[in-house]
Amino acid sequence: MHAIMPVARHPVSGRFGVRIVQIRVIRLICARGALAARTCIREERTMQTGRIAAALGLGAMLAAGFAFAQDDQPAFGGEADTAYAEALWNALRDAGYAGDGAIQMKPYEGTEPHGAILQTFWAEIEVEGARGMLIVKRNFGPAGISVEDVSNDPDGNLDSVTVMFQREEGYAPDSANWFWAKYLPDGSLDQTPDGMALAGRTAGCIACHASAAGDDFVFSMDMQP
Repeated sequence: MHAIMPVARHPVSGRFGVRIVQIRVIRLICARGALAARTCIREERTMQTGRIAAALGLGAMLAAGFAFAQDDQPAFGGEADTAYAEALWNALRDAGYAGDGAIQMKPYEGTEPHGAILQTFWAEIEVEGARGMLIVKRNFGPAGISVEDVSNDPDGNLDSVTVMFQREEGYAPDSANWFWAKYLPDGSLDQTPDGMALAGRTAGCIACHASAAGDDFVFSMDMQP
């Protein structure tokens, strides 16, 4: 599954245009929890389709603050999210999708915001008694690493593991009920610069995947272990 996201380029120079900068600013703000997921989805789709995303105003978004959403509750990374992420990692490890001796897939050259080289696959898995669709992306680095390097030593070059798990109906109806998590190789959760665990309804992930075709927040799926 090559998650290649279409990007807007400058029509003359071929370099990334202003729209890409705007999209990345929105994603940064969303990733820090300052906007609700519904708002992030709307703004991302507006930018990706070339319309002017000025409804909120960048200044207003920045003034909203990065760490918390409405009612002073974390937009993601709270106790419930981290507990579920731990259960999800344990399920991944038990199924052979993470940890020592994990199933390996064919690596390929990656794109932002993931690693230089990636492995991606999908499956179904059970977490806390409920089955759902699972998408795993293993991110390898640093920059300059090759597919051959990863093939020869996948564990030694693993930087992080990003996971989408589709939870029960009603969990996150605005984003197809996906639970998102980014793990370090040892299974601990990666964090934002402010120390928020990257698990749950992570608005930065949602804003990016909102640009996928259709309403499933998935770019493509053509591999499985």
